[in-house]
Amino acid sequence: MSHVVIDNPHGLDQQLAALDLNSADGQGGGTGRRYIPPHLRNKDAPKDSPGWDGGRNNGFVNGYHDNRSNGGYGGRGPPRNDRAFGNFDQKDGNYGGAPRDASYNSFGGRTDRSKSTFFNDRGTSSRGRYERGGYSGGGSNRWGEDSREEDWSKPTAPNERLENELFSSGNTGINFEKYDDIPVEATGSNCPPHIESFHDVEMGEIVMGNINLTSYTRPTPVQKYAIPIIKSKRDLMACAQTGSGKTAAFLLPVLSQIYTDGPGEALQASKSNGQENGRYGRRKQYPLSLVLAPTRELALQIYDEARKFAYRSRVRPCVVYGGADIGQQIRELERGCHLLVATPGRLVDMMERGKIGLDYCNYLILDEADRMLDMGFEPQIRRIVEQDTMPPKGVRQTMMFSATFPKEIQILARDFLDDYIFLAVGRVGSTSENITQKVVWVEDTDKRSFLLDLLNATGKESLTLVFVETKKGADALEDFLYREGYACTSIHGDRSQRDREEALHQFRSGRCPILVATAVAARGLDISNVKHVINFDLPSDIEEYVHRIGRTGRVGNLGLATSFFNDKNSNITKDLLDILVEAKQEVPSWLESLAYEHQHKSTTRGRSKSLVKNIRKEKSCSVLCDRSGLSELPREFPCEASAINLDKNRLKFLSERAFGTLPSLRSLSLDHNNISFITPGAFKGLSNLLDLKMAHNEYISYLHTRTFTGLKKLVRLDVSDCNLFNIPDRIFIEQPALKELLCFQNNFRRIPGAFRGMENLTHIYLERNKVEAVAYNSLLGLGSLRYLNLQENRINVIHDQAFQDLVRLENFYMNDNLLTDLPRLAFKGLSRLKMLNLGGNLLTNVSRTWFSDLVELEVLYLDRNQLLHIEEGAFENLTSLITLHLNSNSLSGLPFPVFQPVYFLARLYLFRNPWECDCSLEWLKEWMESYKLVRDVPCASPSSVAGLDLGEVAFARVNGSCVDPGELNLTTASPPVASTTENRFNSLISKMLQQELREEMGNGTESLRNGTQLEAEEEQLSAGSRAGVTGQSLLCVSLLWLVSALIGPSDVHVCLYCT
Repeated sequence: MSHVVIDNPHGLDQQLAALDLNSADGQGGGTGRRYIPPHLRNKDAPKDSPGWDGGRNNGFVNGYHDNRSNGGYGGRGPPRNDRAFGNFDQKDGNYGGAPRDASYNSFGGRTDRSKSTFFNDRGTSSRGRYERGGYSGGGSNRWGEDSREEDWSKPTAPNERLENELFSSGNTGINFEKYDDIPVEATGSNCPPHIESFHDVEMGEIVMGNINLTSYTRPTPVQKYAIPIIKSKRDLMACAQTGSGKTAAFLLPVLSQIYTDGPGEALQASKSNGQENGRYGRRKQYPLSLVLAPTRELALQIYDEARKFAYRSRVRPCVVYGGADIGQQIRELERGCHLLVATPGRLVDMMERGKIGLDYCNYLILDEADRMLDMGFEPQIRRIVEQDTMPPKGVRQTMMFSATFPKEIQILARDFLDDYIFLAVGRVGSTSENITQKVVWVEDTDKRSFLLDLLNATGKESLTLVFVETKKGADALEDFLYREGYACTSIHGDRSQRDREEALHQFRSGRCPILVATAVAARGLDISNVKHVINFDLPSDIEEYVHRIGRTGRVGNLGLATSFFNDKNSNITKDLLDILVEAKQEVPSWLESLAYEHQHKSTTRGRSKSLVKNIRKEKSCSVLCDRSGLSELPREFPCEASAINLDKNRLKFLSERAFGTLPSLRSLSLDHNNISFITPGAFKGLSNLLDLKMAHNEYISYLHTRTFTGLKKLVRLDVSDCNLFNIPDRIFIEQPALKELLCFQNNFRRIPGAFRGMENLTHIYLERNKVEAVAYNSLLGLGSLRYLNLQENRINVIHDQAFQDLVRLENFYMNDNLLTDLPRLAFKGLSRLKMLNLGGNLLTNVSRTWFSDLVELEVLYLDRNQLLHIEEGAFENLTSLITLHLNSNSLSGLPFPVFQPVYFLARLYLFRNPWECDCSLEWLKEWMESYKLVRDVPCASPSSVAGLDLGEVAFARVNGSCVDPGELNLTTASPPVASTTENRFNSLISKMLQQELREEMGNGTESLRNGTQLEAEEEQLSAGSRAGVTGQSLLCVSLLWLVSALIGPSDVHVCLYCT
């Protein structure tokens, strides 16, 4: 320690002050005794300020901006290197003033100008993050919260930048007058009267100011009734058409009450919790209001609306949802949270982490409650409401909002709401009259072209929302529209949260005015200015239809909804007709006829969930429950049922022994449902089941090892177009009779090990997965396999002897993969193979060893590769080959030894190759002569090339110039041909073609004997004889051989043309 005497009275005073942290408050600038930070000791007070600090009472008298801080720096503020320090010993906290060049006014203590806080210049993130300090004014503590003595009903100072951001993009519509005619029904005891204007109920200065900024001129029907009910502190169950202003209906009165009541005990609880944890920044938050929403998109939309109505207030909204960085969300929560918008799953996570407490939650709102139940959130909702510290019903105020009111919602309302008022605005589940609805008959094959016509008619600047049923369908349609030149994007459940938010941002901003979406975007998505909604795929139930088209015509705007209808949508015919009639829309005559037919059939089919009304029996006791809108299985089925069809329902869950005991059941179909989980043993009791279909259930991502327990006689299983990533290895241990397995269009990255050793399996369908390799043991033990389809995967490697056990394989598809090469003996042992497809890969060379064992191969596809070279003798062992595809490669020429011997080759496809124009077909002649099939080759005119596709062949003169096939006179008779040619040609045919073709070919060659006899024999020749020349019997390569045999030293030669 230094002992040098310092001649500095102010510094000495500061040093002495440091010895007494709890000394009395000073009474003037610089004379008060208080704690001085070490780095500020021994320094003079600034010359342009009257003193350092006034302690608890005074501070600077002439502080910057009339600072009324009870502690902290006044005047120009502290030195630059001290701007991070605050006076934590003072009652109101930190610096009262600010440096002259700062963009903020206060970081703590009170100011009379109520400027925004230190972080206000940070702005609002495009990801929906809360505007840091955007709503807080003066008098904030270190978390940006006001002390309990602050009056929360008074607005803070305006922020022009934030105001423009929040309120500049709103569109309140042009057609509010139509709302006045919508019927509204409110039932319940002591229901308060509705309002006609926002001024009819007291909501405070802040709320009314924000209503004016939002340009709301009059309340919508749901707002007219809901606002006074909520202000009266009554529980509410409200059903209103989508896009009618439900979000503002609960935010306005709830925020008004919070502004009036203040934070209460919640703020002190947060402080106490933070002090107990030892670090003020990491404290548990106790929101005053909680809004639960089913999806991330809806949660963000409610949060954005909350930001608008919390503008210039001390209330801080926050949002938490799954699929985003939880660490960032926790940091936002720790900065303070008074109104929380959350999805159920992420909120439970936050509560279990100790970040959220619901002890002081006075307002609970469930938005799109029916959707949350449909998505399976009921356990999480009940855990939040009933099993935590949330105040019970009767103490808290609870509101439920939805577009529909099914039985499940009624049960939830009974459990959560106390003496509630039921509010129905229009018919429950109805559509808005602001939406013009068009229903057009469009077959599946015509949908894309019809969509393009609609988009062209709509205009490039109008926002168009296109709904499809599946995630893969959304990606496919997006790719199609992109290829057609349309700026578009898509949103569905497989896209990451960042991708989904970015897609919505691009759509809202108009950069991509076309959004392709699945049902994930159908509920609660609030996008202003959507002019056109197109149901590319109609949903299976009418409630989903209502929610989809409700994305347009929102809050008084006019909109258009077009739906593509065909035979697949007959299940919603009657309900769709009712919707159109109620909304006073034009109804197509064909739809009325279909609705009448459907209603007539329903007298025998029924739509109840009871067995008698829901099940239709036909011959052989087949039970047909398809398209019945079932969300759960009937309690029982007829014991004698042999087939059950439950396709296209809304089944989500199969419990153990879900179907009971059905000893006669042979076929069960569960295609096109929403099944997400199958309990092990679900099919017990179906001991004689032969065929099980579970395709097109996109929520099935996992199968348990005991999923198919009890199905000992199962022969055929279809789990295609699900979301499976793998199949457990021992899942089929009880299915020794399984023969056909359909697993295409899943997410397999390897061939499931469950297939190995299945000796009776004959057919495997694995196309359109993500398989990357075929290992040596992938297909072991499949000695009975006859059909294997691996097309459209990502296979780039095949290991040696991968197919060695497939000794009975007959059809093998490996096309459209990423193969660049094959093992030397890739297909060794496949002596029974009859069809092999290797098209659409990246092969550049054909090795002579690949096909050495394929002696029975009849069809070989090598098209759409990048073949540059084919080794001599590559096809020498293909003695049964009939058809060979080599089109669309990079071949410029072929030597004749490539094709020897290939006795039965009848179709050879060589088009779309870059043939050199001087490449003649002499190799065909040499080939035939090498086998001594033809000794002399007289000439013939091109007209003898009957049946040849001249669009793929060109003729070259001796000088090398090419002749357009269109210049050829194909009606010119052939010149005389020596009789010996006929005999030798028949000799060739006899060795090359089967016996049944020789007679037809003989008749065909008769017409080549003498051109002068052609007219005389024309009437005598039957149609079948002439067809022998031009029909199937005279096939492509036979014609090429004929041309080569008949062309001699004339002016014309045949060559393959570069196409």
